[in-house]
Amino acid sequence: MTVLCVDNDPLVCEYLETLLSRSSSVDTVRTATTARTAVSWFDDGGLDAVACVVAEYHLHSGGLRFLRAVRARSATVPFVLFTTGVSDAVERTVLATGVTAVVRKSPSHGGIDALTDRVERAVSPPPSSTDS
Repeated sequence: MTVLCVDNDPLVCEYLETLLSRSSSVDTVRTATTARTAVSWFDDGGLDAVACVVAEYHLHSGGLRFLRAVRARSATVPFVLFTTGVSDAVERTVLATGVTAVVRKSPSHGGIDALTDRVERAVSPPPSSTDS
């Protein structure tokens, strides 16, 4: 499965690509440093391959604007904000607008481990239930 990471900082994109590639649930990590690049890739057919989008809230064009662009193309692809410096009120607001999860970059909030866990849960098929 493919995860798309969008962050203004190319080093963060590289870091996320390296770490998320280690997950057994992730086959490919695509990166973009602008929402425009990501949306262009979507419009060229890339969205069909994406199992999860990870994006910075503080994108130059705005993380919520990017979310709206993704949602205009797919209502179901998981969208995880991996960010710094958002208040609890902003977190509640973005969750209400269709973000699957907000994961803070800070190590005190779980950082990359929390992100990896959240992405794995987003791309893994739900456990099957069996009748007893």
